[in-house]
Amino acid sequence: MKTINQLKATDHSVIAKLIKINNGETSAVDYSTTVFETSSGYTRSMDTIGSTVIGSQLKNFVETPLVAERGNDNKTYFSAPDKGIGFGYIFIDYIKKNPLLVLVVDKDGTNYSYASCKFNKETKTWENGNSVETSIENVKGLVDFTINNLSEDVKSFELK
Repeated sequence: MKTINQLKATDHSVIAKLIKINNGETSAVDYSTTVFETSSGYTRSMDTIGSTVIGSQLKNFVETPLVAERGNDNKTYFSAPDKGIGFGYIFIDYIKKNPLLVLVVDKDGTNYSYASCKFNKETKTWENGNSVETSIENVKGLVDFTINNLSEDVKSFELK
């Protein structure tokens, strides 16, 4: 069972946005106003971005209960063709396989945004993680922006 099927849109706005991205329910976008420039540029970039973002956290994961989702397909959730440029990830507990961290990167107006939520095991609720906006000029900038914010989120799970 895919991890995204364990999530409920009513639990947190970031989860709701990721589910909309996965289901192709996001709005159309003019790709020429994005760092991807074209729809095919966006689609081609998703595999590279996914492996770069997830690979950047492997050292950080060692001190946490987090791992990236595993499976036969890429675990980058991204918008359907011509349905936006949003993408996101779900990171799970490496023992119980429950989702612990959900994030979405998207373009809001002229800026790009990163938003995440974290599962609090004690209260059994989803709480706000990082929420940041910035202007970016190229795909590399978007990747770096995602990696930096994800690093902060992952480090907040460090075992004590």
